[in-house]
Amino acid sequence: MAEHQIARAYAERLTRAAEWQAAFDELRDWSAESLEGRGGRGTAWLIIVARPARPVPRAAPRLGRETAKAIVNSACRHPVTTHQPTVLVLRVLEGELSYITVGLNAWVITNRVREGAPSRRESYIELNHDGSLVFAVNLPQFTLPSGEDPPPEVAIVNPYVVEQACADLEALVLQVLRTRRIDSPMRVQASVASEGQLPLTYVTREGGYHDGLPVQPRLRPVTAEIPAGATEEETQPAAAELAAGVLNQFGRACRLARYAQ
Repeated sequence: MAEHQIARAYAERLTRAAEWQAAFDELRDWSAESLEGRGGRGTAWLIIVARPARPVPRAAPRLGRETAKAIVNSACRHPVTTHQPTVLVLRVLEGELSYITVGLNAWVITNRVREGAPSRRESYIELNHDGSLVFAVNLPQFTLPSGEDPPPEVAIVNPYVVEQACADLEALVLQVLRTRRIDSPMRVQASVASEGQLPLTYVTREGGYHDGLPVQPRLRPVTAEIPAGATEEETQPAAAELAAGVLNQFGRACRLARYAQ
């Protein structure tokens, strides 16, 4: 290749990388903004965003409603990490427990109640037509004992919910990769957003909230990559890396660490 052709090829590559990063950041930021005010003061959301390095082309057949719901149901029925769950996250969206609606270039599967009080932890999945996905879960919901008010000065992170969501993500990503026939790596990022940008602390139902728990002003997003053609053995280290990356910032160990490479 001539020198000017090489220069143009590098420039085009950098442009594609910048466009990909901008689309990833926009999806993550928009997801966080859309959840603001949804859970009330003291709520924190775990938001996991995944996007393939080569998104599904616009000319490809779009994801159908039934197929989108089948991806979630199949992920619920075929977990990758089989540790005994302390809480349910993805499985609260299985079958008739959730409903599906149309979103912006995506299908949205959620169990958010339209009226009345919720009986299950709110979870939310967005399956985009380009192969991207968003998986969000309300972290403090049903963590404190019934009747106990959340602390006004911090938002609560339930570490068991973080671990289970990351474990559930393995099955969800595999179903998306296989259903959409995606043959490129999938970049995944987990972040925690609090209502009103409150500081964050972790609380378990058996431990309860008390003074002395570690408090972080905010948590740094954690990123992992799932390789092209990934198998169950290759998704487990990524899930462990995401969960540990979130919980280690509180000085807390992660139960999924044994699956890390």
